[in-house]
Amino acid sequence: QKSQCMIIKHPINVSHNVLEDGEVMIFPNPASTQITVEYKCKSDGELIIFNCVGQQVLKAYLTNGNTKVSLLTKDLPKGVYSYKCIFAGCESKMGKLTIIK
Repeated sequence: QKSQCMIIKHPINVSHNVLEDGEVMIFPNPASTQITVEYKCKSDGELIIFNCVGQQVLKAYLTNGNTKVSLLTKDLPKGVYSYKCIFAGCESKMGKLTIIK
């Protein structure tokens, strides 16, 4: 079962962090109802979140020209998730995300 997500786009000048090309930051971590994804790459990409058995539970498209999206995680059960950010021309980034309630 795939969770629904809502993407809230922010203007580029909202970001306070300076990211190198291909970098991704997800915060807060741990999270409860929402995460923010900050990224920088010269191509479109996607963020995929997997549960503890490797099933995809959330997917978001990350567009070139934008640097930040917010995703609702309130429908995800508490636990530890893996994420993967994939951009054409940039190294894929992987990490862990903890959801608390």
